[in-house]
Amino acid sequence: MSSRLDLMTLDLFVAVVEERSLAKASERKRIAISAVSRRIADLEQAFDVRLLHRRHNGVEPTPAGLALLAHARGLLRGTQQLEDELHGYATGSQGLIRIHATESAVFGRLPDVLKTFVDAHPLVRIEFQEATSPRVVRAVIENVADIGIYVGDLPTEGLEWFPFHADRLIVVLPRGHRLAARSSVRFAELLDEDFIGQEADSATDLLMRAAARQLGRTPRSRIRVGGFDAACRMVEAGLGIALTAERITAKLAPVMHLHQVELDEAWAVRPHLVCVRDVAALPAAARSLLDHLTACEDALPVVQPAAAD
Repeated sequence: MSSRLDLMTLDLFVAVVEERSLAKASERKRIAISAVSRRIADLEQAFDVRLLHRRHNGVEPTPAGLALLAHARGLLRGTQQLEDELHGYATGSQGLIRIHATESAVFGRLPDVLKTFVDAHPLVRIEFQEATSPRVVRAVIENVADIGIYVGDLPTEGLEWFPFHADRLIVVLPRGHRLAARSSVRFAELLDEDFIGQEADSATDLLMRAAARQLGRTPRSRIRVGGFDAACRMVEAGLGIALTAERITAKLAPVMHLHQVELDEAWAVRPHLVCVRDVAALPAAARSLLDHLTACEDALPVVQPAAAD
């Protein structure tokens, strides 16, 4: 904008035209009539154009004044919208939140919790990326994500973390499997089976390999897939068994005619954590979402995650 124009002068000009009077505009804007008159006169002098016809019963805009009126209203309206938007960012009612989370979080509590949040904050936008737990943590460390949701027991390198919810790993078996009639099974009983493996850096794969190492064994895995739904499809085809999140399998097992058997191991219950770089430095909208996530009714107390073996 030219230095010869300023928002206060434009606002005064609009008031003068709307009131058709310098005096009424000065009352409306609570500024001396002499100051109003001087600003309009300075504007006319700066552009060497008459903006108002001054008559005994008030003022009327000239053609140049009508042009200025239209642009001034647009500028003032845009400025007000900008102020409202910036206020929304400051208060958390508006903004962009970047979230990275695991597949199990997506199939678990997260969508329902996000729904209640966005219903209460309709101007907040969310960018979501699904990733394995180590990648979620890395994204937050590198400031690619504002909020990360991952499965616990990972080094977080100084991040702030909070409990979110817990899920359970279960065993998924194809139709007719020898263990299909069992209500529960120990992990040691599965180590002679072919597993449908998850990505090598996934929380499920890390847990399974650590548990097998404790038993002096190595899981057999001929096929690796990129998610629990793909693992279930491979099990359905008879290519092996899989450890999957219970909430995911509950949706897929009836459709794919899979058998679900409880995994009788303490490590089968997995805490999901929310992590951020620095709560105090989060944008207001992200802080509001963090509060909403950590107020989740099934959040569980957890211990400080330890470095992986």
